[in-house]
Amino acid sequence: MNELTRKARLLRLGLTLKTYEARRRVMAAARVLAHGEQQAPDVRMERVRQAIALAPVDKIPTVIEASGWSARVTGMTLGDYCRDPMNATRAGIEAFEAVGNADALNYATYDPVVLSLAWMTRIKVPGRELAEDEPWQVEEAGLMTVEDYDAILKVGWPAFSVTFLNERVDGAYDRALGYLERIPELVEAARTAGVPFLNNGGVTTPFELLCGGRSLTQFVFDLYRMPDKVQAVMDAMMPGLNDAAILMNTSLGVPGMWVGGWRSASKMLAQPLWDRFVFPYLLQTVDQVAASGLIPILHLDSDWTRDLARFREFPAKTCILSLDGMTDIHRAKEVLGDHLCIMGDVPPALLSSGTPDEVYEYSSRLATEIGPTGFIMHSGCDIPLDAPLENVKAMANAAADAAV
Repeated sequence: MNELTRKARLLRLGLTLKTYEARRRVMAAARVLAHGEQQAPDVRMERVRQAIALAPVDKIPTVIEASGWSARVTGMTLGDYCRDPMNATRAGIEAFEAVGNADALNYATYDPVVLSLAWMTRIKVPGRELAEDEPWQVEEAGLMTVEDYDAILKVGWPAFSVTFLNERVDGAYDRALGYLERIPELVEAARTAGVPFLNNGGVTTPFELLCGGRSLTQFVFDLYRMPDKVQAVMDAMMPGLNDAAILMNTSLGVPGMWVGGWRSASKMLAQPLWDRFVFPYLLQTVDQVAASGLIPILHLDSDWTRDLARFREFPAKTCILSLDGMTDIHRAKEVLGDHLCIMGDVPPALLSSGTPDEVYEYSSRLATEIGPTGFIMHSGCDIPLDAPLENVKAMANAAADAAV
């Protein structure tokens, strides 16, 4: 795809978002004229919002994160799931309905191509590089060089990243653009099905983008060998880094925005490195998302326990802290229970290998010890591919049955 064509597609995407936003506002106004009042908000999404605000709830909400699992539980191959994002959307809708007692999906649709934008590397996809029903994989290859730091400072992150993704990551930017162009119709499909969802897009920090591009080992070396250069690059990346993603979600009326972190976890870095290269940029990102009116959903993989107290600098009663089982969720409740909503953290191994009774018992303890206010029941990261449907139902039922 040449530069002129790419700019034309970006312009068309922007116009599509504006048209969708205008149409959404017109339809809302029409409902007011027809019924004399605004349509009542979905009680399930309002329950989630009450949890975020640390307010009393009529039941503990459950949110389902089920990209690959939704394919498996609905009888779809992962290859078919990845070939067409409408397949992914339909699988998510059917999986949500099959659980039956959940309040929202984490996201309305999914395409693994977006992982290239976060990891700056190739993603192996089922039915293409992998077997038809084999899970997608991040191929960490260290495609970014030390010399690229100077290139970023010279041309800026937007220009650098487009060229990098297309030339070194096999056209990943143009493939992602094709997916993004379809987001309005995919979101509309979930809404038409009556399925609430929290977000449909994410942002991350310069640390994660550079670490994925350089590879973990080389990037940590860079933090010691050339810390001032790395910081200069991060500072240059931040202005405008998240603007397009935030615009998309606000235009589509999506409630929240993922703010992702994985390699930048506390457990991965010495305190001085984390204080310098992670938290200032994470705080800026969370503040920007919150200021836009979106719910910052801190999707934090790995162990962040050491630095939980710093999260009190995030806007109070505004964010979701989504944990994957490695961060101490009880410590999070102790430190942040009066400040942030906590979401998690039923272990993937339990969902895969436990019995429904075991899942129900664990989830019930979680509801009692972390809830009932300021808590959303959720798997630790994604529901694993091989989790039986009955186990996921047990997780949701435990939340519904818990005393509030």
